[in-house]
Amino acid sequence: MGETTLNPEPKTPISFEQVRTAFTVFKSDYNIVAHPETPINTPFNRPNGPDATGHRQYNLTTIPADMTEADFLAQIEDPAGVVVAIGCMDKDAALPAYEVLKTENPDKKIVYITVAGGIVQKEQERIDAMRTILTYVSQHQEHVEAVIATDHDHTCGKIKVDLGGTALAEKIGAEVPNPGQNASQEEQEKMKSLIAGGVTEVGLPTLFPGKLKQGLVQIDREGSASIDYGFEGVQPQTINQLIDG
Repeated sequence: MGETTLNPEPKTPISFEQVRTAFTVFKSDYNIVAHPETPINTPFNRPNGPDATGHRQYNLTTIPADMTEADFLAQIEDPAGVVVAIGCMDKDAALPAYEVLKTENPDKKIVYITVAGGIVQKEQERIDAMRTILTYVSQHQEHVEAVIATDHDHTCGKIKVDLGGTALAEKIGAEVPNPGQNASQEEQEKMKSLIAGGVTEVGLPTLFPGKLKQGLVQIDREGSASIDYGFEGVQPQTINQLIDG
């Protein structure tokens, strides 16, 4: 497996305008899942719940066009304490994982950045955009108590697209689970490896020393989720290394 290296912190601070531009990199993510009509949310609200017909919805986040830097800083500098989470916009992962995070951190502000693939990104532009956003947050992290970087098992759609339409489980020769089933141990282990690889590419250990947690969101495709933080001994592998290997 190829080695990954931590990205050094930039010599000049990230500006809020760079953050605004970085969020636009993900603006068309709903097209990946053919649901362009789904409401776009912000990282500061509860994720989208079921639509009018009761169907679970995806939850892509960006910042409002009229949001000022002062408004943004007010969200990440909440004196009660802030938990920043990065996750996938998947309809079976975003809201269920948020509810877990709220249960685990009942008195904290949850800032939940959800895009296709969560922390696991293939394209350099998307990796750079994620790094830009989180570097800016790191410049104002006095009240940030934890940063939780995740993606989910049970076939992440963005990873499937990155693998040319092949589900991760199929790629590694594991069983592809049906709705209601848990993902196989093999898929979960590989997802943890990819999450750790994404964390390394974005440089989160350097940006948030002592505050970083990695989490695998375990879903069942029926609206339930848990978060597995057990990453001891996991070897990082990026999605590009998986594709090339």
